[in-house]
Amino acid sequence: MSIERPIAVRLFINDKFNTTFGKGLFRKAIFNGTIELKDPKTKFLIDLYQYPTWEALAKNDIQMQTIHELANTDFPSDESLLFSWIAHYDPQTKTKTAVKGYLIYSPGTNELYVNIDSPEFSTVEQWELRAHSCKAVGSGIPAAVASTTDLAYW
Repeated sequence: MSIERPIAVRLFINDKFNTTFGKGLFRKAIFNGTIELKDPKTKFLIDLYQYPTWEALAKNDIQMQTIHELANTDFPSDESLLFSWIAHYDPQTKTKTAVKGYLIYSPGTNELYVNIDSPEFSTVEQWELRAHSCKAVGSGIPAAVASTTDLAYW
């Protein structure tokens, strides 16, 4: 476990949750969010789903391997947990690149686990964080924040 590299995770309520984007297609992400790291500055994007929906979104062999590893744990049967695949975000080109890693969030206990194994983006680390609910919630304002550093100096 690493806490040397500063990390900030922000979770936003998905305003489009359960709306349609096609015939019989619904947006199922409960939260959207970002993972920001310093030294070097790196940004990742997340969408949090309940386990069955998240599992169905696995698209490559690495993600399938993660599903098989978690199948031997209690995570798939815990309906209170939310899961996300992780995508690197390049703000200059606005491209999203899937990376090996995942995030697990427990809204009930506000515990957050982040695992990123992405040497191409200088990040091979994992964190266990405690999220804090934000008092003011709205468009562009996070519902919960987890960090290893004071965000006032971010």
